[in-house]
Amino acid sequence: MSVSVSLPAYLVSGTRSMWIVLRRQVDDSSLHPVGFEFRVNVTALCPCAWNVDYVWFRNVTFDSIDQLRHSYHSDPALRRLLQQYATL
Repeated sequence: MSVSVSLPAYLVSGTRSMWIVLRRQVDDSSLHPVGFEFRVNVTALCPCAWNVDYVWFRNVTFDSIDQLRHSYHSDPALRRLLQQYATL
């Protein structure tokens, strides 16, 4: 896996965040998306205060890592998908 970072242009003044996108390490990785991204709020100066405020996985948006974790435990189909990507 490789990581790319994009900074959204539509942020409200005073807010800083970035999308972190996981990609497979293959030629033309854009043709083989993993479908897992998360947005990190980096408004605070100290990195220990940064937090994940959105997670996007396979066209579903979660408001937090906890919501993704809850869905993982309650949805067997989502669990199989995540386990499949854990082996990439």
